[in-house]
Amino acid sequence: MGIELADQAQGFYSDTDETRETCQGKRDGEGSELGFCLPAGQSVTTVKFGGNTKFANIGVFISYIYRYGMIFAGILAVLIIIVSGLQWTASGGNSSTIESAKTRITGAITGLVLVSASYIILNTINPSTINLRLPQVWLIRADAIKNSFEYCMNIPAKPDGANGFLIPKVAPYSADYQSIPEGSYVQAFAIQGDDRITQGYFPDKLESPSTPCGSKMTIQGTSGSSCTGSYCPPGQYCDAKTGKCDATLFPNGGIGGQIKWTPGSGKYVDYIWLKVACLIDGEWNMKDIETFDTSQAITHYAFDDVPEEGRLACGSPENVKGYFFIIEVNDGNDTLELTKDDQWVGGKSFCRIFSTNSCGIYGAHTVDESDIEDLLILEGMETINDFIRPVDMERGMSCDFNINPDVMPDLGSGFFTLVKSGTLNVLTGGSAGNPGNAIGAESCPYLQSKKEQFNQAIKTRYEAKHPGQTLNP
Repeated sequence: MGIELADQAQGFYSDTDETRETCQGKRDGEGSELGFCLPAGQSVTTVKFGGNTKFANIGVFISYIYRYGMIFAGILAVLIIIVSGLQWTASGGNSSTIESAKTRITGAITGLVLVSASYIILNTINPSTINLRLPQVWLIRADAIKNSFEYCMNIPAKPDGANGFLIPKVAPYSADYQSIPEGSYVQAFAIQGDDRITQGYFPDKLESPSTPCGSKMTIQGTSGSSCTGSYCPPGQYCDAKTGKCDATLFPNGGIGGQIKWTPGSGKYVDYIWLKVACLIDGEWNMKDIETFDTSQAITHYAFDDVPEEGRLACGSPENVKGYFFIIEVNDGNDTLELTKDDQWVGGKSFCRIFSTNSCGIYGAHTVDESDIEDLLILEGMETINDFIRPVDMERGMSCDFNINPDVMPDLGSGFFTLVKSGTLNVLTGGSAGNPGNAIGAESCPYLQSKKEQFNQAIKTRYEAKHPGQTLNP
């Protein structure tokens, strides 16, 4: 576990009831027995009890006092019996002396019986009343918690001004992580295409062949923290239960995942529409693929056979630019008659691989084709690589929704719209108090980092289609 020897001596336990039950005699990579560390080492006394001056807690200290108190009581009872016997022998027949000796002997034996009986009774009822085993607080390795990930592909990359991003590295697991050669570390995942996104978010990242499914890996730059490899050949996925590659959930291509929301917020998904973005003769079109009817009871969704449906919808594979969602989120304030359930548009921005928030590109009460096409939302989505690309859909992918009311605020009544006075108000950040905005500024770093690029793409396309007009998104 990387614990220094000096620290082990001060508070490392490997032979207690709790450690034996939990560790079950297992050993680390070097063959050392596993155990627990105390947060602050042991308590040290200046007086020895049972030859010890170090105790895990006051319960252990009191147990020593109790144990040796019983031994002292036994020795004292025997001494009293011996002394009383000698007095009885030397009494010369004096009745008062004999009676006094009998009383002391009887009292000593009675005391010895009571002490023994109390131990037997308490130990029978609950051994902890004798051992005085207090609930133990063991050390939590905060560094390991901070740096550990279920899958290696979920480790966030770190921004690097010179090269864009530093992709984390891993090596086959070793308990002696400090001795792992530098050359043994490889990239934890691979980047497909050039979809690099700030803040360490990589919706496009794929597993690396260097981290096969089920393999335990050590993360470079941590105190021996680990992750599990999840790479499988195309057409297969890593089964978390078995740690083995299995046939893909979507043999003909598709997408699916979990649906999560904040309990008590009143915000949950009612419908999920999967759409395909077609670029035909220079004009954007959105086509329906499939609708998934959800409710508060539905926690998963799935769309299968998507690539073939997308090609048919767009007329040819060349016209398919990517896929995206329109989701209907229940309005959190249904008590107002003017409120309507909100619909949000987005692609990979909905797929939060770090258990963060799903973020919509655009929100309104009723989203239809004219909203998306006339406002050139598709142009902006392609520019910031938010589409779920055809190659990803063909491979089969997972996309989990996490509906957070702070990121998807109630958009107000049906009278509000995101287009005001000819100005497109998209990706500006906002809150429930300003329902004309689409997303929460602080909660969607992925989209916020793309705001200027998104707006500029829409502005350029709009002004090219409408000579003489200026759009200030």
